Amino acid sequence: MEGQIVADGEVELSDGTKLRFRTTLIDIKEIGFSYFDGVNFNVSLSIGVSTISVPQNLKDSVSSRPLSPAQLPQEGWETVDIVGAKPATLNIKTTSSKGNFEVKIVTEPMMVARNLLYKNILNEPLYILNTITKISWKKIKE
Repeated sequence: MEGQIVADGEVELSDGTKLRFRTTLIDIKEIGFSYFDGVNFNVSLSIGVSTISVPQNLKDSVSSRPLSPAQLPQEGWETVDIVGAKPATLNIKTTSSKGNFEVKIVTEPMMVARNLLYKNILNEPLYILNTITKISWKKIKE
């Protein structure tokens, strides 16, 4: 496997917050037959999220709130609209029993929720991101 294994994407929210999410490729494995060049791949990813910027009024609204517990709370979550996004895209070359392939992995944000009942260590609201991952591949002609 060779190529870029980490890619960043960004999300702009209706509340003025900007988030960064990072997609990291953990592993890619051949898992049998498909109609697409005779091979199927399983991709294992890890996705993390952090803030780029949070409006001051939101920081002020959580300044007196408790820090989030280690396990995310169930109460207090509200969906925030996504007004702009840049996907995270990885391009990997890998070898399979059917030859060499270029694998494209695109992670796109689909939903975001925030919690104003707790804060993080940076005195910001909590944010959680739901993503979808699209995977495609093509055989490298030799």
